[in-house]
Amino acid sequence: MARAPAPAVRVYAVSYRSHDGFSRRAYVIVPAWYGSWKHPAIPLVISPHGRGVGARTNIRRWGNLPALGGFAVINPEGQGRTLTLFSWGDPGEIRDLARMPRIAERALPWLHIDRRRVYAFGGSMGGQETLLLDARFPQLLAGAAAFDSPTNMAARYHAFDRLPFGDGLQRLARLEIGGTPATNPIGYEIRSPLDWARKIAFSGVPLQIWWSTRDRIVTDQEQESGRLYRDIERLNAAAP
Repeated sequence: MARAPAPAVRVYAVSYRSHDGFSRRAYVIVPAWYGSWKHPAIPLVISPHGRGVGARTNIRRWGNLPALGGFAVINPEGQGRTLTLFSWGDPGEIRDLARMPRIAERALPWLHIDRRRVYAFGGSMGGQETLLLDARFPQLLAGAAAFDSPTNMAARYHAFDRLPFGDGLQRLARLEIGGTPATNPIGYEIRSPLDWARKIAFSGVPLQIWWSTRDRIVTDQEQESGRLYRDIERLNAAAP
């Protein structure tokens, strides 16, 4: 009988304390050849998950890419103001994302991260949080990529009406953000990359913004990722 091929990557579960004291898990993916026996400094990708999708699902999306590229990925569970899977760019969650390189190295002492090559990469809500990480902690990142990201949380709140279970999503948004866009506008602005466009435009972080005309969740991407792209270009034509 033929043997199954050896896995190309290994996954290590580590624990960390979130911004409000909860114990959370993060999953570190490394090439299978990397470990306590062989551990050169390698790049790290911080990968926040999408809305309602846990960190374990995020692992599968990376496949064997860390082995092909010779890098590590950390997939944190996250923690919003109130919710875990629906953090929607909570400021405390963004601070936690900025701590991920240190968290990974403390949990896995043999892991050597090349601090000049720390990146962020996310889709949907994970893209939103990637953009906010770029805005707030540019000194951390050598580059970032965001896919199909919500960039205007007030607009998203109203757009939930057009989605299945939209009432439930609005209820979760009110719970997590602390009201509606009308009752708590600042809460929605803080979590909206569009309101951080100037910071992103002058962060100096090489950034890729991708969006799809076929996205069935964030269906108005021309006014979400597209608008953010145009704002960055208008504010700083030399932005990388």
